[in-house]
Amino acid sequence: RLYEMSAEQGSTSSELRLGDYSYYGWGVSAIFRETPDASVAQVDPAGESDLTLPELYTSSEVASVPQEEDYEAALARYRKAADMTVTGEWMQSFVARGSFNLGFMHQFGVGVAQDLQTAKQYYHRCREVDPGSLHLPVSFVLLALGAHMKWLSLPAWPELLDRLLVDFRVHILVIHLVCMLVLAIVRWQLSVEWARPRGRPRLAAASAPASPPARSASAPAVAAFSGGGGGGEGEGELRRRAAAAAAGQGNVF
Repeated sequence: RLYEMSAEQGSTSSELRLGDYSYYGWGVSAIFRETPDASVAQVDPAGESDLTLPELYTSSEVASVPQEEDYEAALARYRKAADMTVTGEWMQSFVARGSFNLGFMHQFGVGVAQDLQTAKQYYHRCREVDPGSLHLPVSFVLLALGAHMKWLSLPAWPELLDRLLVDFRVHILVIHLVCMLVLAIVRWQLSVEWARPRGRPRLAAASAPASPPARSASAPAVAAFSGGGGGGEGEGELRRRAAAAAAGQGNVF
């Protein structure tokens, strides 16, 4: 009620707030309770006639009920706020918000028939009233509105598909996309192969002849003692070699 009284005095912020209450269904509404006796009869002091007054003027019982969404009332409040003359800098944001809300409702057909051209006019009005703080957001909204208008101008899906199938430019575009996809897959496969670690070639090592096993140092001694009768010099020479081999083994260990 206080917002209504303020709006009657020309407050833009109150008009905007009342529009929000109607749009979102905020707040409560005050109604008078109904009683069985819907009217009270009063007798004229002169006694000539009876005056029957409705209960609205005779009952003080008021009930509060949740307010429902009322888009038409919100539209009227927003329009009233947007049409106000800006007399001070403090009013710019409120008038701009009213214009923006009107543009939104006309764009999506909320509480009013959808009209994108009218929505565009209200968005431009919003940017003109408060260019300092709403220029960038409204610019994005106008871009989205242009995309919305373009989307609505497209034909139905079957007709659009038929048009695309008979257009050779679409065929060329699809061929290019397929070639790019194939090239990307081939490049990825090659990069995986090149990044894989490679082992050293073992062909040379496998083809090299195996070295003969090392002959043990005690072999000459065994051969010397296992041999049959021989010359004294040969036997002495073999013993000296065996002794030298044994000495060599002792030096190693």
